[in-house]
Amino acid sequence: MDASARIFAEKGYHATSISDIAAELGIGHGTFYRYFRYKSDIFENVIADIIQRINGVVAQESASESDDLEDYRERLYRIGEGLVGIIEGNPIAVRVLFYGSLGIDEQISRMMHKAFDLFGEHTRAYPENGMRKGFLRGDIHPREAALAINSMLLEAARRIVTAEEPEAAKRIWMDTIIGLMLDGLRADLVN
Repeated sequence: MDASARIFAEKGYHATSISDIAAELGIGHGTFYRYFRYKSDIFENVIADIIQRINGVVAQESASESDDLEDYRERLYRIGEGLVGIIEGNPIAVRVLFYGSLGIDEQISRMMHKAFDLFGEHTRAYPENGMRKGFLRGDIHPREAALAINSMLLEAARRIVTAEEPEAAKRIWMDTIIGLMLDGLRADLVN
């Protein structure tokens, strides 16, 4: 999986051949075909692995257990650290997931849309809980707020991976996104 992800990230999906993957692994084509029927099969598995890692980080925290902004802030920093850990541990994953997977075929596009919807539902739980408990504004559209937050996270991932000083970039992006999310949606700021 890691070898395939590396080749897909370097060459792009369409330019990658089964021969490239087999050569990277030091195996023959026949051996590859014992495990995967098509190039798209291995690509889908690479994507599914990355999605599972991201989902695992997000699922470790419960939005409904937070009763105030400071607890949220701490949870979001932990989630941010976990997500950045995935990126730092496998920067290729970001290129494959966010760039290499777009527009390949209908099935992979559906898979990506489903993953982004799942991530949106995880994020949506935060504004919904904050609104319910009264420490976030009541006029928030939770689904749209969640998708906007996730868009910021995607841009942050892209920027952190390409930053000259990734650690500094990580801190700046986490502070910015969490600040926008919590300070911008705080209930006590409504006029």
